[in-house]
Amino acid sequence: MRIRDCNYLEECDRYFEDVLSLSKNKEILGYIELDPDEIDHMAGLISKELVKPDFNISESLAISVFLVWVGILYYQEGNFWTPVYKMLRLPSQQVSWQRRLGEIFLKTVKKYRLLDFKDKLRYIMSILAHGCVPNFYLGDYFSNVVFRIYGDRQELELSITLDEVRHIVSAWRKEYQLYMAKEKKLKELDKKEKELQIAFDVLKNKNRLLRLRELLKGLKRVPELKVLLSKPEGWLDESRKEKEKLNAQLNEIRDVLEKKEIFEKEYEEVEKRIIDIAYSFLSYWRDDLAEVVVQLSIDEIENNFTTYWNFKKRYGGLFGVLMRLIMPAGYYKMLNSGSRLKANLEKLPLKENLLENYSFEIIRYIRELQELLRRRKNLMNEAEEEAAATTYEKISKEILEDIKRRLFELEGEINFYGQNLKVVGKGKVEEGLEILEEQRRLRLEIKEVKKGIESEYPLETLWQNFSLIWKYADEEEVKNLLTEVQDKKKEYADGFGKLNNPLYFLNESTRLFIFQGGEIAEDFVFQSLVYVGMLERGEEAEDVRLPKRIKNELKRWWEEEGKEKLTVEREKNRRAKDENDLILRKPLIKLDTVERVIKVELPKQVLSNGYPLVFRIKEDNMEVKDIKVAIKKFGNEYQTEIISEVLEKPREFYHFELRQGDKVAEWNITGIWHNRCLLFSVEKKLLESLYLPEEGVYIVTAYGSKISPSLAVRERGRLIGEWSNYEYIYVDLSDIEMFSIEVEGEEFVLKKPSSLRPQLIGGDIVEEASAWGKSVYNGKLPHLVFSINSIEDIEFYGIKVEVSGSSIFKSLKEISNIIKGEDIVVIPLDLLASELYGMYKVALVYKQDIIWSEEFALVPDLQLEFDRYLYPPAEKGKRNFGKIILTSKYEFEVRGDEVIESSFHKNIVKFDTKYDSIEIMLTYFLEEKEFNIKLTINIPKIYWRLRDGIEWSSEIGEIWYEDIGELEVKLPHFLQGIGAKLVLSSTGAAIMPKKAKDSIVFNLRQLSDIIYDIREKGKKSVWDLILSFENNDITSFLLTRIRVHWEVVNVRIEQKRENDKRRVFIQWKDLGKVSGRVVRLCYLDDEAIEKIERKISDGENEVEFIEDLERLPLGKYRLEFNIEDPWFDEEISLPEEGERNCFDIIIGDREEIIEVLQQKGLDIIEYEVDGTRVLLERYYWIQDIKVLMSFVEGIEFEGYVCTFNDNGEVVELKYNPCKFYFGMNPDYFNKLPYLIDKDNDGFTYYRRCKVIFSETDGHKECGKEVILPE
Repeated sequence: MRIRDCNYLEECDRYFEDVLSLSKNKEILGYIELDPDEIDHMAGLISKELVKPDFNISESLAISVFLVWVGILYYQEGNFWTPVYKMLRLPSQQVSWQRRLGEIFLKTVKKYRLLDFKDKLRYIMSILAHGCVPNFYLGDYFSNVVFRIYGDRQELELSITLDEVRHIVSAWRKEYQLYMAKEKKLKELDKKEKELQIAFDVLKNKNRLLRLRELLKGLKRVPELKVLLSKPEGWLDESRKEKEKLNAQLNEIRDVLEKKEIFEKEYEEVEKRIIDIAYSFLSYWRDDLAEVVVQLSIDEIENNFTTYWNFKKRYGGLFGVLMRLIMPAGYYKMLNSGSRLKANLEKLPLKENLLENYSFEIIRYIRELQELLRRRKNLMNEAEEEAAATTYEKISKEILEDIKRRLFELEGEINFYGQNLKVVGKGKVEEGLEILEEQRRLRLEIKEVKKGIESEYPLETLWQNFSLIWKYADEEEVKNLLTEVQDKKKEYADGFGKLNNPLYFLNESTRLFIFQGGEIAEDFVFQSLVYVGMLERGEEAEDVRLPKRIKNELKRWWEEEGKEKLTVEREKNRRAKDENDLILRKPLIKLDTVERVIKVELPKQVLSNGYPLVFRIKEDNMEVKDIKVAIKKFGNEYQTEIISEVLEKPREFYHFELRQGDKVAEWNITGIWHNRCLLFSVEKKLLESLYLPEEGVYIVTAYGSKISPSLAVRERGRLIGEWSNYEYIYVDLSDIEMFSIEVEGEEFVLKKPSSLRPQLIGGDIVEEASAWGKSVYNGKLPHLVFSINSIEDIEFYGIKVEVSGSSIFKSLKEISNIIKGEDIVVIPLDLLASELYGMYKVALVYKQDIIWSEEFALVPDLQLEFDRYLYPPAEKGKRNFGKIILTSKYEFEVRGDEVIESSFHKNIVKFDTKYDSIEIMLTYFLEEKEFNIKLTINIPKIYWRLRDGIEWSSEIGEIWYEDIGELEVKLPHFLQGIGAKLVLSSTGAAIMPKKAKDSIVFNLRQLSDIIYDIREKGKKSVWDLILSFENNDITSFLLTRIRVHWEVVNVRIEQKRENDKRRVFIQWKDLGKVSGRVVRLCYLDDEAIEKIERKISDGENEVEFIEDLERLPLGKYRLEFNIEDPWFDEEISLPEEGERNCFDIIIGDREEIIEVLQQKGLDIIEYEVDGTRVLLERYYWIQDIKVLMSFVEGIEFEGYVCTFNDNGEVVELKYNPCKFYFGMNPDYFNKLPYLIDKDNDGFTYYRRCKVIFSETDGHKECGKEVILPE
């Protein structure tokens, strides 16, 4: 039967009774599966029942399940009932249905013994909690609960168990209960604090409040008075004056408007007449013609017209032609008059032919037009004078009406004001005025009293709490009580700590479900975690006990969000552990008390390459500076120098980056201010935690701060620059456990740490061995020890152990007798796992977080013994071998190529001592099964480094004499505590060490005087440092050397000819550190060729010469490395052969040598025997040379030895051709190791006969004068 088969609500109830009886979770309704169609079907059945007049159901599983599913599907942001009403078609205004449906649900819960969730919202929250998590909030649940727990354990590769989840949820519940109780107490304290703060202000202002109360008694509160007081003092007189002013303005405006009307009428008539007259004789009219017309001389025009027309009549017609001849003067007078007339009128647009058809009426038009224009101008002037005389810039009827309106309103206000005065004065205006002034003065005094009341609270609040003046005696009592309350508040607030309980961040109903859901809620969380693990592994999840909709949504969330989040987290962790990544020594923030500044120091780094490196400094996420980091190559390593940079300003946090290509190492140094102080160690390094060191601490805080006890202050000084408002203070902590500091009136207490951090103690640890970098215990598990704040906290802790595929979890409250003393917890791990061997993972869980974890290995039994007590440093490149003997009471086997002896209880392994450790695979044969484990066994060696160095060295090295400082020597565990000394060879000078944590430290500066003395007096370049121990079983040995002179070694030369240029590239290795180096090339075959010199930059170990072949000819050179002396101005001489840092080299290639020999031949100058050189007294040479054979170091040639006879003719010696070897080695470049004839006999020199000959028979008489070359 399905729900769709039910036709009545009762059938639905019976159906759900059957479903619930078969469910594994009978106490909760959210595990009942429904689809949307079934919910709609149920809504229809329920709706039919609700509309029945006799509806009287008290409990119903169907209604309850329906309500739960509506919450699951549709609830969000407090809106539950709206979808319920909509689906059941209930009128929204009928609120009573909420109570009726809610009561049905609660009674159903009681009847069927379902989980009864309690909340202030007794209906909604209980319904929603039965749905576990509404769909809308599943994402929050997955992210804040499931992923958080799963991700933390995945990072440590730990599994999750139901017991662990039960502990976590139990811790959440307990913590949340405490949180709610503290929150309630805090609210009470907040309320009490506010009351006391108000009471303090009330008492502080007591006299003013009492005076104010007396003044308030004299206030009259009649409405008429309120109206009168709303007007300022003297309002009536000012209003009457304003009324008179408005009347005057009204009359003035009326006058102006009348004149304006007359003006406009007259102006309009003049303007119209101007246009009429103008168009009588002009073809058009414009205002710009007005000035032209006015400027015309009408008398002159009239005179010219009269003259012109009078003469024109006389000289017109045939008779006029005759008159022109008889009386030409008159005719010319007429023409002149016409010209003048035309000139007078040329600026006027006269009508066409007007001049020819002119009558004297045009004179009248011009004259009248001039009069009209003058009249118009006068009107404009009068208007401007009138406008200047009035007080208004613009006058209009609107302004007139506005003044009338204002005048009307003002008269009304004056009358209303007078009426109110009569009412206040009981019919008399004068008495009303007196009362008004009295009330005004009273209110002014009240205002002054209020102004004198000092309080952060509104006056209304003080009045409402005025009765507190009788509850508390005085301000001092309130102040003391307030301090007590604030201290309690701080105590409670500090107890909250960081809110990381998911219950704080989940929505109310999900929180209620987990808080009150018991084992069902615990299993719900556990199954969610199991399902995520199966999703990650791609496994089927049929057996996961979660509602189908939860699994579907969790799977979707995992695919869309969770998988990527986990990948990102893992990638971050992987990169943090990746040794090949750019993970380097962290920058240090340091206090410099000499320069009185704060600096960031980037320690010396070791890199795998020499790519450009940039150190970036950011302050509060603002880029401040990029610093290019210098890189030097030492062998196959690249190293940087220490970089120190001043931090210009105090910031909340600093961000540093080290960039090399696309690799970036980042460091955020945050949370560095503790109680408004920066803390630095005795070494002046920033302390990023509040744990005070044992010996002392430097504090950087506001200038003028006070330390108590003041006797603990040993040093103080003011900083400079942007830090000038701060000072540093050194506090000696050797005799005190705590101290207080007052910073700008606020006091803080700093204590030495008293808590014990989690750690493993006990157990038989195999000191020399490790497994995957972790400790190895022999036969017995260690104890976990840590401290807790209070015994009540023990129930928040749990311990988790994973070994050999088993996962064990225990809540500490379930383990007895583990608390020692007041706050120390000691957990024998044997209580959780015994006789289980292999890799262990142990985690300490606090609430839901893993606050500590450790990995280690446990083996049944293993004893190690080396063939030597200690393996001292060896020379680089030299191989030494050792043996290790492994024994066990259990049968075991060691697998590996270096096993030289093997039995069931004993194995011997051979190893090369140049390595730090050896790796072996052990197999134990126990009774029940075999057990395998891979171990790394550390070879007992001595390591050394300079204190500022990075890498430890187990080889004999060198220390430059200028770098001597503190030499740190790391000893095997069995040597720690044994006396030692360091001796400088040949001098007998010895120094004693001081002890550090895991090493001993020798101050080489104690040898400074001796080292500088032997440097000046002796030529020896390096001196041995011998380490010896008080233990006679350990022989003294060479640890390292001190180099006092700079030397150049491993010189490598590459050369190439390019046309007429020669390129010589030289590389070398420096032993020692010097500046101002130069490299010189000195040609040995011709002193006339000048030396070639190049300066070498610090850090460089290569140089290139590119010169003409004439400047760098083929031949033997002396390559000199030296230090430039700027004070030496004499000519630099050629160094002797074999001097330090001088090398004889050959410049020129094989082809060049062959070419020169074949072109120029080879002169034989002398013979050398027993170190003595014998010059030839006759000229011999070798010619016609050709190559016979080429070797790596030289070439064998064939040629003909020649000379001159007594006649000066060239003759070849007998037994030619000869063979000779020409070496590329400088020792043989100008020497022939052999010169033999065709019979392989050597050519000899007969000093007596002064000839070279290849047979001795013919020169027996020469005897000892025969020179055989070496």
